[in-house]
Amino acid sequence: MTTVGFGSGSFSSNNPRNTREIRRKKQLVRSSLLESLEARHLMAAGPQLIGVQPNEGSLISLGSSGATATVLNVSPREIVLRFDDTAALDANTLTGIQVKRSGSDGILESAYVSTDLGTNGQVVLDFSASLPGQQGNAIELRFTQVARSSSIPGKPASWPILNVVGTRIDIEVNIQAGNKTTAADLIRAMTEDTQVASKVLVKRLRGLESAVIADTVPTDRTLKLQGADSARVSSNLNSGNNALQVEFLSSRPGQSGRVEIVSRDFGGQAPPS
Repeated sequence: MTTVGFGSGSFSSNNPRNTREIRRKKQLVRSSLLESLEARHLMAAGPQLIGVQPNEGSLISLGSSGATATVLNVSPREIVLRFDDTAALDANTLTGIQVKRSGSDGILESAYVSTDLGTNGQVVLDFSASLPGQQGNAIELRFTQVARSSSIPGKPASWPILNVVGTRIDIEVNIQAGNKTTAADLIRAMTEDTQVASKVLVKRLRGLESAVIADTVPTDRTLKLQGADSARVSSNLNSGNNALQVEFLSSRPGQSGRVEIVSRDFGGQAPPS
């Protein structure tokens, strides 16, 4: 005879009724464990990347805390991505896996556009794509002007009203006297709007955030973010004028180039050739 348990809850295996009770309790425990494991599985994150192996060289570090960056001396022709055993990948979504490269500074390039919004250099803002790579090249900014005495609830009347339509961000500024939208209003509005911030980040490059932009924003054209992964250089052409900034951008991503500017006497005023 085998005795299981202690005190009033103990039982003997000689009794068939007790044997059935043992089996029933085991099944309940097993069922409870399965439900617990299933709940944990549902709460787990999506597919976890556990390894990146190039066709030559060692396993690439995934950048965990304290990890040393992997340096490859030979460009890989093939990269194998290894996910955890529980990952259920849909073959139709594999195109969503993208490999991005950074420049020699280790920074991934993003599409962007820099502009003074017609303020004649009073303030210059930089709008850059939140996501790196050429996927940000399609993002557009469109400005409109409206005279109104209020904005969205809880915000001052000068606050711009934002709306995201696909890859375009519509920005309505206020031109009413006393409530005109400033650069500071635009920066704060775009930063606080999570939907906008997931697409575009904005910062002041130079000038005053208090500068009014409402009267001069470009309503006759759409500003387009571009230049991701493209060589670029900017200069004031030694004009001595900080308000002047000319940027040269490669039309072919991934390729470098050279721009040479020389001067000569045309015998009068003339465009460059």
